[in-house]
Amino acid sequence: MSLKEIQQLEGNNGTPWIINNSFLSTTLKSEVVDMFLGLPSSTQSDDELQTVLFEIEVNTEIKSRPYGDVSQLSQFQTENEFLFTFGNRFEKTNVLYDETKQIYTIHLKLNYDYYMQNDNEFVFDNQRKMLKRCTSLLQNVTKDASIENANMIFEELIIRFPSEQEWILALQKCRLASEHIKEKDYTKALSNYDEALSIWHKFINDEELNCFIDIGLVHQNLALCYQYDIKDHNLAEKEYLEAIQYFKIAMKKVTTDYERMKIYEKLSYLEKHRMQLTGYDPTNMEMIHRYEELSIANMLQYYDDDKVQLGHTLQQLAKLRRIQHEYDESIVNYESALNIFLQQPFEFEFYLHICSIINEMVEIYIEQKNCDYSSIIKYELIKHEFILKHFIYVEIFHKNMRCISQYDLAKSHIELADKYIAIRQLATARMHLKMVLAIYHECSDINVKDYEDIKHSQLQEKFADLAVEKH
Repeated sequence: MSLKEIQQLEGNNGTPWIINNSFLSTTLKSEVVDMFLGLPSSTQSDDELQTVLFEIEVNTEIKSRPYGDVSQLSQFQTENEFLFTFGNRFEKTNVLYDETKQIYTIHLKLNYDYYMQNDNEFVFDNQRKMLKRCTSLLQNVTKDASIENANMIFEELIIRFPSEQEWILALQKCRLASEHIKEKDYTKALSNYDEALSIWHKFINDEELNCFIDIGLVHQNLALCYQYDIKDHNLAEKEYLEAIQYFKIAMKKVTTDYERMKIYEKLSYLEKHRMQLTGYDPTNMEMIHRYEELSIANMLQYYDDDKVQLGHTLQQLAKLRRIQHEYDESIVNYESALNIFLQQPFEFEFYLHICSIINEMVEIYIEQKNCDYSSIIKYELIKHEFILKHFIYVEIFHKNMRCISQYDLAKSHIELADKYIAIRQLATARMHLKMVLAIYHECSDINVKDYEDIKHSQLQEKFADLAVEKH
């Protein structure tokens, strides 16, 4: 591995994640590692190419792209080969250099894969529907690829499936249109979308393709382009209405929970954006909430075996119930979502969701439950525990984020102090404020104008108020 790549991974400012772009062959046996590494390396610490050993920590309970023991399929079964497919995201936890062996060891941890498609998404009764689904995904999968590489993939598909070349070309036209929008060449973008629509309309009676979804997506993209790029709100509203019409037709033809869920999501999304043009309408908002309810109902069935996605869905449902002023039901769903995330291994994304859920629950208890401090402090302490875990994690692995994590920890202590003051537990409140002072003295960078809530002067005022209370 090149020294430059290693240096990019080293240190607290280095790249925090690695994604393997090819199959990764590993082993469970240290003696196999030693065999491949051989004798101590003859490279010097400043040579361009270095010997590197990757050590990977795997939690088998998290969702990730496929990996597994393939030793029974190997010609060398004693190597205990463990194969990872491409596209897995690994978090870098440490980079060490062994002076004696002259080897770098890079410690990685397999992360939960938020972007992996659910297997149920690919359950179809024939191969043509499967091809359509996979080819449709290419528009998102290739969004960060060069347009040359994206075109090469579509052209290869046309060669391999000549009988389907016309609708594959329609998807390619949509991918080209999105590229032209990024380049602000709206004339070419609109032309490609028009060509795609012309092609899809030829397949309007093809039950297997159900191209009403694709036509709806093209009109959606046209609406977004007119609204946010070209700034023609009349044409934008016209395209939104077209998209809504085609998605409603598509709904009558879908056969899976996944398709229903996605169409309800789209209808809600389209109505929200259209309302930005037409202004707030109570009837329209009621319709949006209805679409969200139907989408979530399908999600609850679809993600029943995926706990993390189920947690996200319950959080969405809780937010919806809060908007609808159904606070008891909102709390129940937040609690269910929180319990799911609390059971997951500690990862930054889960940490953010836990904090977000608790903040929303606390707001309900303050605003709608007469400041139920017993419940408020219970959840604030759970959040504080995870903020402290994150602080310790940052101290070990990502010191470049240290100041932000110190701010989060200080703010959590202040929030707890305020709650304990409200219920007259002044000694506990004072303890939390002392912790804030300790953090403040350790990290002077916190004392900036953006962080008014933990200014030194305000802390002194809180201490003064507590002293008055004491006497």
